[in-house]
Amino acid sequence: MSLEKYATHGEALIARKLVTELVNRGHAVSIWNGGEEAEIEDSTDIEALLAELAASGEDELVADGIWFYLVFGNESDGSELISDCYDNEECNAIFDIVNN
Repeated sequence: MSLEKYATHGEALIARKLVTELVNRGHAVSIWNGGEEAEIEDSTDIEALLAELAASGEDELVADGIWFYLVFGNESDGSELISDCYDNEECNAIFDIVNN
């Protein structure tokens, strides 16, 4: 699992909270880390999704109407892990939950 290998403890906690919140809200998530194809597509398997994070230092989590851009290595406590996201009601609500 790249998350355990490359992310700090704080980043891993935030990533787990984010993925769990997305799946619990009924989203099937795809993860892109800069390649031409998604690392995993339309998954609700939390552990499988987490296994794909942090391999490249940047990840995009995408679902219907959802987009989160993660950058690993900014702050070890994970407070800067979510670098950007769509500015919509769903993403803003998820962001607030994950960062509190």
